[in-house]
Amino acid sequence: MTIKDVYHSLIKEYGTTNPFNIARQLGITVLFNDLGTNNGLYHTLEICNKTYHYIHINNNLSDEDKRYTMAHELGAQRFKLAFP
Repeated sequence: MTIKDVYHSLIKEYGTTNPFNIARQLGITVLFNDLGTNNGLYHTLEICNKTYHYIHINNNLSDEDKRYTMAHELGAQRFKLAFP
């Protein structure tokens, strides 16, 4: 299974192709930051046995590139959960 396969299964499950809406439904916090040469990143933070999920998107990207990067990071997040 590829990241693209994971993303397509999310589209089917959540009934939208908008990766930002899918992330919101999954409870993932999306932040826009100046990431320099990086387009995006995913990370978790564990506090008091609760895990928080974050996706950072470079705010210097075009809207199209932000959406593409969001889809990529969302797919990567789901892929990491499926195959730790």
